[in-house]
Amino acid sequence: MTWIYRKDAFDKAGIASFPATMDELYESAKKLKEAYPDSVPIGVRGGTENGGVKNLMNGFRQAFRNPQNSNTRGFWNDPDEGGKVVWNLASAKHRDMLTFIAKLYK
Repeated sequence: MTWIYRKDAFDKAGIASFPATMDELYESAKKLKEAYPDSVPIGVRGGTENGGVKNLMNGFRQAFRNPQNSNTRGFWNDPDEGGKVVWNLASAKHRDMLTFIAKLYK
């Protein structure tokens, strides 16, 4: 996942460096929201329409090792499951990703 961020906003929020983990990303988002209460800490290319949501989901799928694969309708050989064929939308990885994204927006 590639991120573009405003260093001046991070500096104002007291964030010394870009987060290296999902937990650090969550904590940084909370600090940004405190520093800029009228803003949304994570913006998405494509806006709030369907394209933006897809971009957000595809980015986080990479971070949670849950790839989107429209060619196979979501089925793939998961190396974390010993190569077992799984459907990514019904996987624990997908549920964990959705839980994390929901937590970001609370």
